[in-house]
Amino acid sequence: MLRRELLAVGVQATITVVVHSNGGGGSKDTDDRVWLKAWVYVHWTLLVGACAAALFLAAHSLAFYRLKKRSTDLVLLVIGASDLVFALLEALKQALDVSYLDVFMREHRGRGRKPLGVGELALSAVSRFGFFTSLYWILCLSLLIRGGSPAHLYARRNFLISLCLAAVYGCLFSTLQAMENRVAYTMNATLVLGMQVGLLLAILANIRHVRKSHMSDNSHGKIVIRRLTGYCVCAAWLTLPFLAVVVASQKHVALGAVTEAFNFFLPITNAVLFGTGLACCQPKDLAAADAAANPTRTGSAGTVAVQSGAQLLASLQEMVTEGPVVKIGEGSSAVVYKTQWLGTTVAMKCIRLQGAQAADFQELYMTYVSDVQTEFRDEAALAAQLRHPNITLFMKLASYKGSMCLVNEYCARGSLRDVLKTNPLMEWTTKVRLAFEAAKGLAFMHNREPIYLHRDIKASNILVTEDWTAKISDFGISRIANDYGAVAAKKVNRSLGIKEEATNGDDASDVTTFAGTWRWSAPEVMKNPNECRFNRATDVYSFGVALWEILTNGAVPFGDIAFDHQVRTVVANGERPRFPPGALRRAPPEFVELIKACWHQKADRRPSAQNVMLTLGSLAYSVANAETGSGRGLSRHAFSDNYYQAIDSSRSFL
Repeated sequence: MLRRELLAVGVQATITVVVHSNGGGGSKDTDDRVWLKAWVYVHWTLLVGACAAALFLAAHSLAFYRLKKRSTDLVLLVIGASDLVFALLEALKQALDVSYLDVFMREHRGRGRKPLGVGELALSAVSRFGFFTSLYWILCLSLLIRGGSPAHLYARRNFLISLCLAAVYGCLFSTLQAMENRVAYTMNATLVLGMQVGLLLAILANIRHVRKSHMSDNSHGKIVIRRLTGYCVCAAWLTLPFLAVVVASQKHVALGAVTEAFNFFLPITNAVLFGTGLACCQPKDLAAADAAANPTRTGSAGTVAVQSGAQLLASLQEMVTEGPVVKIGEGSSAVVYKTQWLGTTVAMKCIRLQGAQAADFQELYMTYVSDVQTEFRDEAALAAQLRHPNITLFMKLASYKGSMCLVNEYCARGSLRDVLKTNPLMEWTTKVRLAFEAAKGLAFMHNREPIYLHRDIKASNILVTEDWTAKISDFGISRIANDYGAVAAKKVNRSLGIKEEATNGDDASDVTTFAGTWRWSAPEVMKNPNECRFNRATDVYSFGVALWEILTNGAVPFGDIAFDHQVRTVVANGERPRFPPGALRRAPPEFVELIKACWHQKADRRPSAQNVMLTLGSLAYSVANAETGSGRGLSRHAFSDNYYQAIDSSRSFL
């Protein structure tokens, strides 16, 4: 509607100019007053919107820059501040009757130009200084994306260049109003137009380079490219027509008064493209790509073909490795191997078959796989869509020696629990940073639509890479092995003549199903284990226990209690793992308070994963400053927004 109104008023302005030049119509003065009065309201509406949008972008970027100290946030902060300066000063020009529209209204009514003093010229120069600075730092943003590293930003050099170029641009633009010589005016105006067009062409050149890079291979990179491309299109459409009018006519004309207002859309465009997560720039081919990555869905209704367990395994590709397969871990539910695949070191987690040599167990396994294949496939499809620097990358489903296996990225330092055990003197700077990174992964999962729950968060399910990055692993898809273990245990008991008791949910099968996880489970799960209604709050509770593990250097929760069913009772009654006095003295008080908040007895009193992440981010910053005098200990990894995830997907952590 607004665009139609702008076009309608623009057409009216053009008609008015034509009628005036032809000397027609006694009512033209009345018509002029009507559309000019309406256009003044349009100007003020756009200026208020531009101020609000610029303030939003600046505040949004400042909040995340203070939290994570990322170069990208700093660039967006400068862009938001520049847009705010431009919008505020243009509003001031409008209030002082020195804007292009006001000058046109005076000339059109035969009053002549109002003499411009130094103050009015300086106001116009500073306004255009902010306008050009915003454009220039969009160019810097594209350079940052192109280079993929903060080192390519050259912040100090670009800051000085932006000051100089913006000052020249502002002075050239403001002096146009005082020039009388037509040739000098045209040359000056053409130079202003050339500076602006040159910036847009440079941004397009960087975008073209990024399109040919590996960033365009992932969905988030495509979104970043589309946002920058969208910016170039919008900037050209919103700003160049006004400059073209300025170059073409030394007098103030109606078309210039109309197109000047389009400039005020630019801060709004910046806020939408770079300060929000709107899906307006999402590539249309993402859905097709997701469908291609999920071959189990067939037909228009998206149903899943039913297969037997043997058929399901047969449909999976046999894992073809490029090097030796080395066992690096073994548990009750799976065996983990390290190997090479497609030139990358990967971790291959194979579902463990207890008694797999026996035909009846093999039959049991195949039957169970057949029963849960729909859920298993859906979990795999969801896991394949999770892309975040703090979540282990799930690569594919495959089969290996007759077993289903999950191929994930390899994290060289192992689990966080192992890291804590082998580094008992780890500094709190590192501990809080690792907790912060894990919280970012959890917040990303909880903020997805649809939501993705972990259901088994603990220090042993948080992996640490070679460069000391924490990544959440072993979510939803792995629980098929635990469920199979429960079924197998029941069959063993029946074969041995052991009577099963299922009166109150404390039987061995329940313990087997949750072996190793009861001690991390929320009290509401403990009270009703047969239902096991997991939600965000249960994940946050488990994360609180994982934070307790970090505080105690990998201790087992309730290590003084032998049996899990006893743990269930004490947790349901409100007891929690004890804080060792020595560890409590060394820990930051905020960290301890966060643990207590996460494992609150009432689920609705626990913080969200997003709030846990923000608390840990703030704590990481303060602890790093306290211990090292700088913010270098803070994680540099990206937030869940698509714009930053594109950088992360390209291994360019800003």
